[in-house]
Amino acid sequence: DNIHLSKIVILYPISVSETISIAYELKKLSANYHLVISDNSGHMLKIIPLETAENIVRSDLNGMKPGTYYCSLFENNHPISTKKFIVK
Repeated sequence: DNIHLSKIVILYPISVSETISIAYELKKLSANYHLVISDNSGHMLKIIPLETAENIVRSDLNGMKPGTYYCSLFENNHPISTKKFIVK
């Protein structure tokens, strides 16, 4: 099956200064999932392991410089969904 049904559902707020909430759905419970927060240059800043099928994760962004960042969902070390957010 080449169709990935797992995804990042929503990031909120999109423009954030302290904490971001990431809602996600995982469809293959046997897979290894994690979220990666990276900067506009692609540097990984934070890795968040995921263990539940459908949930919300909150991540502290204190200390991150203002700019554009990305949150990517990885399934077995392959990126399958990415959303953009802005730190102000």
